[in-house]
Amino acid sequence: MVRVVESPIGRLVVEIEDGAVISLMVEEETTRCVMHDFGTEEERELADEVEAQLRGYFEGEFAELNFPVRITGTEFQKRVYAELMKVPYGSLVSYRELARRIGSKGGARAVGGAVGSNPLLLIVPCHRVIASDGTIGGFSCGPDRKRFLLNLECNRFSI
Repeated sequence: MVRVVESPIGRLVVEIEDGAVISLMVEEETTRCVMHDFGTEEERELADEVEAQLRGYFEGEFAELNFPVRITGTEFQKRVYAELMKVPYGSLVSYRELARRIGSKGGARAVGGAVGSNPLLLIVPCHRVIASDGTIGGFSCGPDRKRFLLNLECNRFSI
């Protein structure tokens, strides 16, 4: 099932399958067909919980999102995502440091590619990754959205 949630960074498309969130993306970044709330009662309950947590996150009530997710991707991407999920709310990590943490010293570009393919925006907090020189770095949803999220979490990189 798919649920669309309005947010300060645009319409978020949440895809739920078999009791877990499998995708959370800004609407224009997804190729998914957006249909509302067709699913089981359990999926609708999970979608309600996800929506409530997303609203709380953007209102500053939730530091972390906590609901069932299924992480997909290559083994390398999964390693990057698992390590990225350890970066706490309000903290930042560089692509280079993230590569070092997963044992891929010198693999900052590969890490950047994995981060750019992240299907779980906010859950796998790819917005917390910055360039080694302290600049904002890339973001699949654009620099303004990344700045917004970084300001929300750690009051850095003002718009």
